Amino acid sequence: MVAHPTISADTPLDGSMRHRALTPTVRRLADEAWAIVRAKALAEGFPVEGAYLDVGDDMLEEHPQVIIVVDTAGTSRQVFAFWDEVEDDYQQWAEGLEAKSRKTALRGMRLFFNWTD
Repeated sequence: MVAHPTISADTPLDGSMRHRALTPTVRRLADEAWAIVRAKALAEGFPVEGAYLDVGDDMLEEHPQVIIVVDTAGTSRQVFAFWDEVEDDYQQWAEGLEAKSRKTALRGMRLFFNWTD
């Protein structure tokens, strides 16, 4: 990647949104997931500008889904390549969680990347 991230190692996830689905446990998991994305972006030089929490309805689930929205200055092609890089790290992290947290990370949360094109 040629662009440079506009985040730093301590750029927080914007968790200012209020919703009943954003429990302390979910917020902790979202912060951990953001740390994975942030670290990979910094290591790869991927242009991540920040991230925030949102909540959306999942038609297949009975509960709202927490969405970590990642704003980037990358193109769709760059974002898909970046996701290929970060996906294994995310899966490894989630699989190392205790059962309830793992279910939340894998079924109750998702990453959504915004791109420029």
